[in-house]
Amino acid sequence: MDFVEMVKAALCGLASIFIAFIFFVIYADIIEVVPFYVPAATTVHHRDIMVGVDVSTILMVFGAFWSIILVALFKDKVSPLKGVYLGLALWLFLMVVYGPFLGWGFFGFHGAEASLTEAQKLMVFESPWGYMFATFGIHVIYGLFAGLLNKHVLDLDKFKSNPTL
Repeated sequence: MDFVEMVKAALCGLASIFIAFIFFVIYADIIEVVPFYVPAATTVHHRDIMVGVDVSTILMVFGAFWSIILVALFKDKVSPLKGVYLGLALWLFLMVVYGPFLGWGFFGFHGAEASLTEAQKLMVFESPWGYMFATFGIHVIYGLFAGLLNKHVLDLDKFKSNPTL
């Protein structure tokens, strides 16, 4: 994978994150289940991790990074389905590793509220089920568009290099 391909994959990842974010904002506004900035920002600052870095910036970097990984792994065989698989793997990582690290609990089940710090109490979601389904949908949408956009870019590149296809 050369530098230009990495940049194209990163841009596809950024576009995919943006599309997923738009879906999330609409979902959060209609359903009012999961707040966006307060939980992650509170936790990140509470744990003194990357203080001063906006959470949306972190998500954009992750979106670009995983899109590059998708293209590096599958090359010409990138597809929307493989993108969805990537999104599901990232969602599972969130549920099993990253969410518990942030204090959101295993699959959003945070345990007894009495044991939570003040910063973590701000992160408690109304429903672990809403958290699971909202984040599931966002990750599937991200993966779908990462696979779709990368496939389109790769197909366009193949056509440009051989217009007789």
